[in-house]
Amino acid sequence: MDIRYPAEAADRPRILVVEPNKAYLGLLVRRLVEAGYRVTAAESVPAAIAELHRLPVDMILAELRMPRISGVELARAIRGEVQWNDIPIMLITGKSKPAEAVHAYEAGADDVIAKPFHFEVLFARIDRRIATGYCDQRTDSIDEAIATWLEAREARRPLALALCANAADVLPAILARGIVPDIVTDQTFPDPVRGYVPSQLSLEETRAMRKSDPACVATLARDSIAAHVRALLAFQKKGAIVFEYGNGLRAEARSAGVDNAFDIGSFVDLYIRPLFCEGMGPFRWIAVSGDPKDIHTIDDIILKNFSQNHPIVPWIEKARKYVQFTGLPARIGWLGYGERSRLGLLVNEAIADGRISAPIAFTRDHLDSGSAAMPHRETENMRDGSYAIADWPMLNALLNCASGADLVAIHGLGSRGVSAGVTIVADGTASAAERLKRVLDNDPGIGVLRHADAGYETAIEQAGKIGYAPAVGLEEQHTT
Repeated sequence: MDIRYPAEAADRPRILVVEPNKAYLGLLVRRLVEAGYRVTAAESVPAAIAELHRLPVDMILAELRMPRISGVELARAIRGEVQWNDIPIMLITGKSKPAEAVHAYEAGADDVIAKPFHFEVLFARIDRRIATGYCDQRTDSIDEAIATWLEAREARRPLALALCANAADVLPAILARGIVPDIVTDQTFPDPVRGYVPSQLSLEETRAMRKSDPACVATLARDSIAAHVRALLAFQKKGAIVFEYGNGLRAEARSAGVDNAFDIGSFVDLYIRPLFCEGMGPFRWIAVSGDPKDIHTIDDIILKNFSQNHPIVPWIEKARKYVQFTGLPARIGWLGYGERSRLGLLVNEAIADGRISAPIAFTRDHLDSGSAAMPHRETENMRDGSYAIADWPMLNALLNCASGADLVAIHGLGSRGVSAGVTIVADGTASAAERLKRVLDNDPGIGVLRHADAGYETAIEQAGKIGYAPAVGLEEQHTT
């Protein structure tokens, strides 16, 4: 059911309240409306799901303990839905048992608040949860999305707008209206049975047909994938910058009859490989204390010790202002060979002298120069044809083990490839400093050698600069 709210609240967030106790539901609704929120109410999880299908909401406020289906199960169900999994979820509980809160967070809840509470505190937490989202607005209307987008563009106003719709419908519709975006890309999961929802079906219909007739779902999905990619190619022909993230969309489209699908390039092949040749890629540090101040201290260390011309400096300045923490406080930045170990040792010193309160874990992404064999992403179109050879991830994993990493993982990614992950913890000790230096140099260093071995001149030059003996002879090998 909808609740009447003042006209001036039309632009305020809409909260879906799920509470089986009618009296308490009425109290929550009244206080939220008085605070200026738009409210939609439901007395059970099935009713809440029905409301989510009916209209977009900005946040879900639900009782943790409910008959038959609990708030934890609601959170788990929401996080399993592509169109809803970015909606903040706050659960209310009359018990302050830590185990209940842990289960709620594990299921995907963003916050848990125990009764009794002050409503002013509840409102502050609601506003914070909505504000920390990376989406400014969401809609399920393509007309509203285009109008809002064009208005923001004319005003030169940054806007993160989420349109809940099927890409196979939306992209051709935008194309038909003569709109050519500057940049178009894609990160959908294109598996025709388990991932992509055919434009001819609703999500519910797709789920049912996946069980009753998976072959039919695959056929319909490939038709939609073909339409999706043909629209991307049309945007490219009209002058838009178009690239694929490396999720396999082009390969599925080619199998669906789009013979020129690979006219669209991969963003690694187009933009990232020169950075890989220098051992540069996304690098993470995580405050195991849970205290954001530890990450802010590392921000200060970077701003003080890295050149103002280094790309990480403006990134840190923006990240500390705009990027909100979720889960353990963490930061990511692009750093290359020598820079990672430099930061690691500076952080280890800060832990030792007490500026940072607890250990910091350093890790990185699959998007890496030397630890992946992924033919449609990190290693697409390797110069020497080695895009599918899995030796390099294995060598990377072995090297990191020998270097003293705290955690090394080998990831089997099915048909997409294989990669190796690494984590090392700075704890302020001298032994950690030695291991940090080895791991944080050797991990990107083998990426430099991987690309030098493939014949990339930048990598051969970089290998020579950092004194890697295998660089000797590589230049002759690739020029004779």
